[in-house]
Formats: sequence, structure tokens, C-alpha cells
Amino acid sequence: MAIELLNKAVDLNSDFSEASLLREDVWHYRLKSFGWGHNNRTYKRYLDSPAWTVKQVAVMGRDGRQCVCGKKATQVHHKTYDNMGKEPLEELVAL
Repeated sequence: MAIELLNKAVDLNSDFSEASLLREDVWHYRLKSFGWGHNNRTYKRYLDSPAWTVKQVAVMGRDGRQCVCGKKATQVHHKTYDNMGKEPLEELVAL
């Protein structure tokens, strides 16, 4: 299901290529090596990357742009940071 959502997100956003999703291992390595704290430049670059944007679109689609509180979701957040950079969609939530 996660792969289907990611493929749909890529199809909806022609600016993003599937190659951006293959860069997850690089992001994961860099974020683990240099730390993923909010003040970290690498972390901020990841959140501006096409790979993160594709995941955001997929999660918003999965969750129907609905926050867990019932209101309209405006952001996607991590439930855990264990797999930062190559997090599965199950570890992300719309808020």
C-alpha cells in the first residue's frame, strides 16, 4: 500500500521523479551521521527535498488531509525518528 501511495504521489507531481525516492539511503546515512536535530542543516535540507515532499503528498492523501484531531491537516510529522531519511509512511502522520 505504501508503494502504491508513493507511486500515486509521483504521478500527481511531475516535478518529482522516482529517482528522488532512491536517495533515501543517502539521506538516512547523512541524518544518522550528522544528527537530525531541528538546528541541523542536513535535517532542514531533507525537509526541503523532493523525497520528503513526495512522502508528504502521500501521507496527506492517505489521511484525507485530516488531522488526528479532526481538523484540516496542514503538516506531516514523524511518529518516531528512528528511520529518519528513509521512514516508512506508517511512521508519518498528518497534523
